[in-house]
Amino acid sequence: MRRSTSRRVLLLLALPALLAAGCRGEEQAPTPAPPPAARVDTSPKAIPPKAKAVMDVSWTGKKLGKTVHTAVVEGVKKDGALASMGRCDDAKVVEQLREFKGADVGRATLKPRNPANQGPPWVREFLAKDEPAGDISDLKSMTEIVAVEGGDVARFLRRIRIGDGCLGCHGPVEAMDADVVAFLQDEYPRDRAVGYTSGAIMGVVWAQKAVAGPPTPAPPE
Repeated sequence: MRRSTSRRVLLLLALPALLAAGCRGEEQAPTPAPPPAARVDTSPKAIPPKAKAVMDVSWTGKKLGKTVHTAVVEGVKKDGALASMGRCDDAKVVEQLREFKGADVGRATLKPRNPANQGPPWVREFLAKDEPAGDISDLKSMTEIVAVEGGDVARFLRRIRIGDGCLGCHGPVEAMDADVVAFLQDEYPRDRAVGYTSGAIMGVVWAQKAVAGPPTPAPPE
């Protein structure tokens, strides 16, 4: 009896250790940690100077064209041609865009109403290439980098097409309202921006900006 009792005592004392060992044997192997994810570089990248200048002139030129066109079309629909003529004045928008992107911008035509809308020499030369027809209908938009004295310059051109809403001020004189004709004769006695039909190309929106950094080397002679 004593031996049996002693064995029971020993088994009771060893039971916790046996149970712990059994539990450890049934535990699954730990899941390996996933490899670290590839590190993504989220730091801002510097845009090359030429690409930055091209982006700036393209955005500025398109913004000017869209802003003026939208203002005129909405004004004509709401208030009529005569009351909306001042909406073509882009001086305020031009100044805001120059300050925002640092690009010179404007509109140019071979038949200006406002003498200021003739553009810099390179724009006038571009328009004059198509004289006498003035046909630039194939030009949707154009950007380029040009080497000039003092450095590289990014340039942008985009055509200005006459829409139906423009004819009240720029269409054939005989079809225009008498009050509009009288206003033009008083304010713009040398006006040439008339006689257009819907879909005709009136001129271009242009923009230019100097490229930061060293100029492009001149080609060997």
